[in-house]
Amino acid sequence: MHRKIVEVIVRLVLPTCCKMIERETITVSLKEGDTVETLLTMLGAKYGISWLGEGTGVIFVNQKKAGLETPLNRGDEVLLVHPIGGG
Repeated sequence: MHRKIVEVIVRLVLPTCCKMIERETITVSLKEGDTVETLLTMLGAKYGISWLGEGTGVIFVNQKKAGLETPLNRGDEVLLVHPIGGG
């Protein structure tokens, strides 16, 4: 069974990443049902940024906190938020 290709919108609230990618919003094509982890791996390979691992930020899909195993579907909006450090 072939999975459909779907587009998701990725919004970056990660200052370093925005500078490297040169924009705050990108549209990415994935196979329907691919996970957030698949998306982050793809972005990491394309832009040379480590998106996975502790301390990399918080992920939301359609305004709800999401995990790496969250499946993505057509029109989903993924928000990548940089963690705020303090001292």
